[in-house]
Amino acid sequence: SIIQVSYKNFETTTEPCLKSLFACEEFDDLEIVLVDNVSGDETLSKIRSLISGKDNIKLIENSKNRGFPGGANDAIDHTTGEIVFFLDIDTIVPSGMLRKLASHLEASPNWIVGPVTNQTGSEQKIFTQSTDPEKIIEEGLEWTKHAVGSKFQVKQLDFCCIGMTRKTLERIGKLEEGFGLGYYEDTDFCHRAGKLGFELMMIEDVFIYHKGGGTNLSSKEKMRQSRDFFLNKHKLDGKTSLLRQRDLNLEAINHILEKIINRSTVDLYCINNRLQLADILYPKNILKKIIYYSKIKNIKKILISLK
Repeated sequence: SIIQVSYKNFETTTEPCLKSLFACEEFDDLEIVLVDNVSGDETLSKIRSLISGKDNIKLIENSKNRGFPGGANDAIDHTTGEIVFFLDIDTIVPSGMLRKLASHLEASPNWIVGPVTNQTGSEQKIFTQSTDPEKIIEEGLEWTKHAVGSKFQVKQLDFCCIGMTRKTLERIGKLEEGFGLGYYEDTDFCHRAGKLGFELMMIEDVFIYHKGGGTNLSSKEKMRQSRDFFLNKHKLDGKTSLLRQRDLNLEAINHILEKIINRSTVDLYCINNRLQLADILYPKNILKKIIYYSKIKNIKKILISLK
């Protein structure tokens, strides 16, 4: 089952996302539950037209905007699949990617899985040069060719695409609606999952395109309010889930480096990609910048010694 929440921006989010799902080889095996948060009659008419004849898509038309947390929770009650994905409406899904993620859950039911992507604030982000979605997807699929079988445990997975078994979802519980329209509900969910002992796994040979900003929630004030709500809920323990992208990317680099050191044959594509990302994530603080530079320099020195 796939859970999605739409809100306006049909042509730039809902339409390309759903069309990408229609084109997936696994489409007939999917149950899609789409909740619309009062996008208006015109948008709803376009959605109805697009999904007409698709019996495996359920459309729920909310009477008020419940944000992503509330909308997703509304969808949960209408899903029947043994594997459940939360998928942002501003994603584009290459064929076969959801099936590959699902296969990991079938093998390891206690895992929670997510792909690499082009737009997020964690180590799931890989470096992409293009601004064109089609070319970004090409870059992402090229990455997956060099990351076959690669996966590792992380502290948080972006809800642009995250999958788990129904039993796992039931044990963790629904999304926290105290965050209102959104922000930090994914951090809260992953924090709760980690406390319960579930392993959050980044599957590096799966790529899904994420546009970002598709919910129209760009308010820094709203983000600050949600962050405060999260910390008030989880107290000091919650700070362990507030991680900087540059530090997470460095962890990913060191993970790849460790694998390279332990192998006789190496593929440097992925580590070079992450180093390109590292080069644009420098902190502004001078002292932090010096420490960060030293870490990057040391990694590059080790790579040179391995050639």
